[in-house]
This record gives sequence, structure tokens and C-alpha cells, in this order.
Amino acid sequence: MVLTMNASPPSRPRAGVPDHFWFGSDKYHHAATLRRTLEQLYQQPVSGTLWTTEVLSAVSEVSISEIQRAFDPGPDLVERKTYERLLYALETDEESRQVCLRIHALLSSQLQQRGAPPDDIAQITTAAEFQQALAKLAEQAGLSLRDLAMKMRGHDSAHAWARSALSAYVTGQKLPDQNKKEHLRTLLVVLCKATGRAPEDAEHYLDAWQGLHARPQHRVPGGNTSPLVQLGRDRQDRQLGPPPAEQDRPSPEPVSLTGIGLFLLIATAIMAGLLLLVGIVLSF
Repeated sequence: MVLTMNASPPSRPRAGVPDHFWFGSDKYHHAATLRRTLEQLYQQPVSGTLWTTEVLSAVSEVSISEIQRAFDPGPDLVERKTYERLLYALETDEESRQVCLRIHALLSSQLQQRGAPPDDIAQITTAAEFQQALAKLAEQAGLSLRDLAMKMRGHDSAHAWARSALSAYVTGQKLPDQNKKEHLRTLLVVLCKATGRAPEDAEHYLDAWQGLHARPQHRVPGGNTSPLVQLGRDRQDRQLGPPPAEQDRPSPEPVSLTGIGLFLLIATAIMAGLLLLVGIVLSF
């Protein structure tokens, strides 16, 4: 895959997926075929555009976390309409489209389908937006830091933050570290339950958070430039290529006045000697 701004959609089974899903079953065969078909469309775009998941997300209006899950089916499966939108954005031919949708239909009878995240979670694309969303969720829960810490311990005592650590996360001051996935999951489960959100929203929030760590955060100097515009600039830079390196040329050494005088003196002496020699020869 030709990528410029982020890692590619997953091309291997996700960590944590049971081995019995991937081996010795039709599920693996179907999932691998669907993944391979999508990756071929991603690698060889009809328009020649160099895809990134940011650009594909902008064109298809599918969240980055959903794109990653669509490219890596199992053990759950995204909705058919998500694949429809991705296939349309990828400008796929009818044959490839039918292959993907047929395999999706087969997998839908074998895997649990998980719906797309709600709009407010799907719109989370930056660390700042996630911090704001988490702070808003905590505010809606209406729990004190003490109560929140206690409920986290009650849900999963092995992955619960202390009250002092919670403050920075629920006030939008800090993004949880990558090695705190299970702690964040516990927090999200407690907050979603307290706010009356669907239980699966905790996983949707977690997917959005993981999507932030799965790709580098790029800032465009001079304002917010859309991924499509930035992609055009990146392509132009690649076509032009880097400026040719100038060959190292020895710089001329400074001319010494003393050297010039010495040269003239030697030349004068030589000329005088020649003239003297000519005079002696003529005298004979």
C-alpha cells in the first residue's frame, strides 16, 4: 500500500482474537478473502490517488476506526452499508463489489454484526476531541471523583484509576496513555452506564481512542487544510522530487599578493638570464 500520513488498515488478525476463529474454519477463509480484496482496491486505486485512511475517511464519511475494522473483519463485523460506502469511495468495479458484498453476506451469518458508532463518537478524530468528549461524558454522569473511582474498582479492581489520577482524564486535561487501555475501558463502561448510553458505546469510544494512537497526528502549517488538499500537495511534492544535490566543488583558494610578486621576480630573473646568454653567444 502506498501511504503518506498514517499506518495502513490492518492486514493481519487483530491481537486478542481467539485462535479458534482464525484456524480450521470458513470464517478465516472468508475474512481473509474480504480483507485481501479491499487491500487490492486500496493499493491500486482507479483514479491513481494515493490513499491514506484519513483521505478514505473524508471521501467515504466513514470513521477511521470503522475503516480499520472493516479492513480487518473478525470476530465481529461492521454493517453492510459501511462496506457500500467504502466500495463506492474506492471506485471499485462491479465484480469486486459483488465479491465483497457476497462475502459480507456469508460472514454476517457466522459473525456478530456490530453497528457503526453514534455520530458524536464517529466525529472524534483528534486527541483534543477525545479529551473533550470524555470530559463531557464525565460531566453528564454527574459522579464525584470519589464515586467514580469506587465504581471503577467495583467493576474491575485490577484496572481502576485512583481518584487523584482520574481528575486529569475526566476534566479533559490529559489523554490516557496507550498502556492504559483496560483502565480506560473500565472508566468508559462506568460512565456509559451512568449516563444511560448503550453498553457497546464504551467499545466505540475505545475504538476512537485506539485510532488516535494508530496513526501520527499531522498538523498543516498555516491553518486547517483538508486531507484531500494536503494529499494533492503531497503528490505534487513526490512528483517534483527533492532538489538535486549540488556537487561539491572545491572553492578557489585566495590568491596571495606575495605569491604573485615572487612569481614575477622569478620570471624576470629567467628573462634576464636568457638575454645574457643570447648576448654572450652573439659576442662570439
